[in-house]
Amino acid sequence: MKETIELEEKQKETLNDIEKKIKLGKNPTSKYSLKFLQKTIQVWQPFSDVPLSSNDAIEIIENITDLFNILITEDKKCNNKSIIKNNSYFKK
Repeated sequence: MKETIELEEKQKETLNDIEKKIKLGKNPTSKYSLKFLQKTIQVWQPFSDVPLSSNDAIEIIENITDLFNILITEDKKCNNKSIIKNNSYFKK
């Protein structure tokens, strides 16, 4: 229980740090907005045992972007005949 409280406090500190930077107009990276980093942390924090930082958020964003780029490339190689598109689950 104590670990959970400590984790929540560390997460709040990390998010609070980003919120402070937003208010001050300081962005550690010009590639992603602080609000986007903050939202990324909020979405992915439940899946992590440790508090996520803005650097973690950047890594998550870039990894997900790479994943979708691979999927798009592979879809084009298949002449847009994706298994997903032909799956009856998606035909509603």
